[in-house]
Amino acid sequence: MFSEHPTDTRNRPGALGIPLFERGALSHRALPLSLQALTQKALVQGLLDPNQRPASREWADALGNTLDELFPCSRCKQIVPFPSWEAPQERRCPLCGASFPRPHPAVLQLYEERGRGNFVAIERRVVLGNGFRVYPDVVNAGQAVPLSRRGVAPAGHMEWDGVRGCYALVLDTDSEWTVRSPDGSGRILATRGKGLPLVVGHYVRFGDGGRMGIVLP
Repeated sequence: MFSEHPTDTRNRPGALGIPLFERGALSHRALPLSLQALTQKALVQGLLDPNQRPASREWADALGNTLDELFPCSRCKQIVPFPSWEAPQERRCPLCGASFPRPHPAVLQLYEERGRGNFVAIERRVVLGNGFRVYPDVVNAGQAVPLSRRGVAPAGHMEWDGVRGCYALVLDTDSEWTVRSPDGSGRILATRGKGLPLVVGHYVRFGDGGRMGIVLP
């Protein structure tokens, strides 16, 4: 029986959700949202109904996407899923319980175009810290995370912009990316070597036909 079943608590650990290094028990709530949903689907809805269980392709896609949601803990030095779904003040390492120091990494929720100008959120977030690389499978529509990025040239990288007090996404290809404010009043264009400030609430467009990202808090 799933130890975190919402109605059957017989197998639930007493220290569930307490940091592992503090004699706690890891919760599936420490996983990215897509993996949380698949776990619930497999072990709750699909417990007695196999037709409700996720397909292997769903697991493969979600696990691949998780590679872009990992971030190092500054205290225990372990690489863990960055809890972007939690309120900023609640973001802690599931292993040691340390708060993630500020500035937190930038988090992009990705969208794909479904019809002219109509963007729909996909089940993919990207966590970006200083020096992180952004690969083509992040910015190009329809691409999934490959089995390996070895030998793949990045499309961009992250730098901390001390003047603006935010991260900047620097373009490393001969393309054109833009960022704009929610009301459309401000728009910045970036070409190779130029950076886009990733301000919370702003929209990043990865060129014509590419994905769009919204900078989350």
